[in-house]
Amino acid sequence: MKARLAAVLALALASPVLADDDLFSVMVAPTGAGPAPITVADSNVIDLSNHLIDTTGAFAPFFGVAFQASLTYADVPNAIVFTMSADRQTATLQLLGQPVRTFSAANGSLSDQIEDYLRGDRGGKRDLRRFFDEINRRSLVAVTDGNPLASTARAAQYVFDRFGLRADDPALEPRGGDGNSDADGFSFRMDTTGGAIRTDAGDGSSFTFAPSFQFRFNERFALVAAVPVEAHEIESSSVGFVGFHFAAPIRVVLPSEGLPLLWQVTPSVGSLFSASEDFAAGGLLSTAGVTSLLSLGLKDWTFSLVNHVSFYEGEKIKGDDWEWESGVSQGILKNGAQVAWRFAEHWHAYAGLAYSNFLDDARVDHWWSPGAGIGYRTAGGFAIIAGYEANLAADYQTHRGKLTLQFGW
Repeated sequence: MKARLAAVLALALASPVLADDDLFSVMVAPTGAGPAPITVADSNVIDLSNHLIDTTGAFAPFFGVAFQASLTYADVPNAIVFTMSADRQTATLQLLGQPVRTFSAANGSLSDQIEDYLRGDRGGKRDLRRFFDEINRRSLVAVTDGNPLASTARAAQYVFDRFGLRADDPALEPRGGDGNSDADGFSFRMDTTGGAIRTDAGDGSSFTFAPSFQFRFNERFALVAAVPVEAHEIESSSVGFVGFHFAAPIRVVLPSEGLPLLWQVTPSVGSLFSASEDFAAGGLLSTAGVTSLLSLGLKDWTFSLVNHVSFYEGEKIKGDDWEWESGVSQGILKNGAQVAWRFAEHWHAYAGLAYSNFLDDARVDHWWSPGAGIGYRTAGGFAIIAGYEANLAADYQTHRGKLTLQFGW
């Protein structure tokens, strides 16, 4: 059974586009005499492949028939092509852009051979890495890379927002009785978002729950640990993410009466994990980057420029008898600007725009992100901020509401 599931996973990785509003579909046709070709769709590529390998459900007419199956993975057609002989003695498997692999029952169980291939024998581990690299370049909804909802882009956006456009800018903090902010010490911040996804591959929704813990040693230096948990669903196919970020915001230049300028530089490191049973995809990534925030306060107005660059590398995950590595190697550059208006002692409104682009090949290579909102801050470190954000590309868009809560001690 375990071996057969490996064969299922191989086919699972192949993917058709939207048939019956599902991300995955498989087209099956006899290679000789047999039933008429059919196309079957599902939101879970493993379930779809199980039925195909077992020739059950909608595929039952193909039991004992030689056939070829082509799987579409999200918006990538013919991602995996699989053939089976009528007597189930011979099978072939071709991952997207990789050589055809042939398996014969004369060498043992077909499913065992496919399982061994996927675990690394006969170049399978290398072929899988190359397969997912190609999926990231072609699919609007790939899990680990290549679009604004992938692991790499999600991590970059969180760090960019947390230490850049949505940073704790002292220019927006009301002054205490001595004229200084009282926001030093420990603080807890919670960022949550929820919204809609619209792509040419499918539509859905997303949610983010991102707690972070900060200790500010003095007016120049702080340490932050953040654990964003994120999820989205597209056409009933679900993906989950969790990140671990460690950052050190350093205020290189502090605002003064003569020069109301803040320059904060934030180096950060972290790791990201994503997984989706529906996509049969995911992986562990490590990341490092730096975010620069330059803001100028003029009376009740604050003008900010933010620049960010980060890099991502796939890491190995090992089990008792398996090993997996996503193969991701990516860089992301983000640039943005924002204006904030403090219209009352504790209240401010903001509006901004960011531009993001992948440094290596990606399906959505660049996108724009407008945002706006309103916030309430106190000198003691409490804040509540509500806003709207979007990611906009030619065939891709997300719209989401954002709520930030912060408490200081």
